[in-house]
Amino acid sequence: MATNFYEVITVGDDLAGLVASALLARRGFRVLLVEHAHVPDHVNVAGAEVPRAPLHLLGLDSLAWRRVVGELNLVQIFRRRVEPHRPSFQLVVPGHRLDVASDPDTLARELGRELPGARASIDATLGRATDIAKVLDPLLGQEITLPPDGFWDRRELSRYDTRLPRPEDDLFAGVDDLAARALLRAPGLLSTSLWQDEGVVGPVAAARALELWRRGVAHIDGGMAALRALLIERLRTHAGEVVRADVESFELKRSRVVGVKLAGQAEPLGASYVLSALPLARTLPLIPGAPPKRLVQAGAQLSTLGQRYILDVVIASSGLPEGMSTHLISVRDPAAPLLGANLLGLTVLPVADEPKVVVTVECIAPTGADLPALRADIMKHLGELMPFVTPHILGTFSPTEGGPPEEGKKAVPPAPPDHVHASTTPAPLGVCGLKNDTGISKLFLCSRENLPGLGIEGDLVTAWSVARTLCLAERKKDYLKDVVLQG
Repeated sequence: MATNFYEVITVGDDLAGLVASALLARRGFRVLLVEHAHVPDHVNVAGAEVPRAPLHLLGLDSLAWRRVVGELNLVQIFRRRVEPHRPSFQLVVPGHRLDVASDPDTLARELGRELPGARASIDATLGRATDIAKVLDPLLGQEITLPPDGFWDRRELSRYDTRLPRPEDDLFAGVDDLAARALLRAPGLLSTSLWQDEGVVGPVAAARALELWRRGVAHIDGGMAALRALLIERLRTHAGEVVRADVESFELKRSRVVGVKLAGQAEPLGASYVLSALPLARTLPLIPGAPPKRLVQAGAQLSTLGQRYILDVVIASSGLPEGMSTHLISVRDPAAPLLGANLLGLTVLPVADEPKVVVTVECIAPTGADLPALRADIMKHLGELMPFVTPHILGTFSPTEGGPPEEGKKAVPPAPPDHVHASTTPAPLGVCGLKNDTGISKLFLCSRENLPGLGIEGDLVTAWSVARTLCLAERKKDYLKDVVLQG
């Protein structure tokens, strides 16, 4: 019999699970967060803390963000600590370099200067993306579960689905200029967990990403580590607990989850509900015996085609080209597939009180890619983008590959793969993935794989959906309606 009992145990530290844990603690549940197989968010390289992955705060004006930030009482903290990128991002393709700003007049001037021949087709695509966003905005703020898992949720979703483009529609129809097409496609490819192919990143996912990037991107000092710290602080404020441990298995009784067994502990921890904030591939080994048919079928719905590759480069400030923005997207050859080192997303952040910057590079590596060769090709691309930078490089480290960050330092294990997927079956809206319900009573999936086409906004919607489901099941007080909306 368990010696400790919690109403909710969350296994893993995916952002969706962390947000759901904080929301449930805020609503009166006794919550334990188990940071399973934790990898540090930062590593020290050349006197700078380099991140495990970049954090792009997109859509901060959306209801998905506002309701979470409002309920967790983070509004003032976000106003003080979140800084918008200006411009939103820069795009570099051969022969072109333009600032993509949230201000329509500034963006119009940039397009007129750099891509005058494609101006009309770009404006038409941006208009279509805005129209799609106007349909999605209220849907993502609805009190429904996404992905839909019941008659009423599916019926509500169908009301919006008829107003959105079909998965086979081409959002970029009429955009023949390759540089313009790269500009419009790149945001959706870098900020979702869908495979970088026009047949996979459908029109809704691509439009949502494009619209959110156009509205503006922001960052918070400390990146993902700082955001996690804020959420954990809110979790603890409402009596939630956090432990860093490996999970040996879930505890089941008659097809119902009843707890979690931690490695090295004789007694399991009891729980009314367990949330798996882990990818399905890491969830399945924790289930004793054969997994339910629903989960096996779910695993076949998402085909893993690659992973996000991260490389951190510490550079002396004197080696940084003048006018380089906080976020930059560089395409080496817009006619080639936007994969590997051909499409790089760069996040450039200064090191406090030091004459150096950390450039975090991200791209998509196909499954089976030679990562050391990819790393060398990325460095070559950076040399083309920032001539004469090589003498100013102070250190490099890839969280994807792991290893010693510097000579003589202890090796850091590779971060768990951040996979990108293709759906093998039609997905609702073209953005949905795995359902929260696992087929095991009281065990829920709560990770990026639930809404892979919506990026960080999808994490928030997933967290809200799972928290709502548990609140309805337990008839807990709805703090959203009683406290936030009523003031």
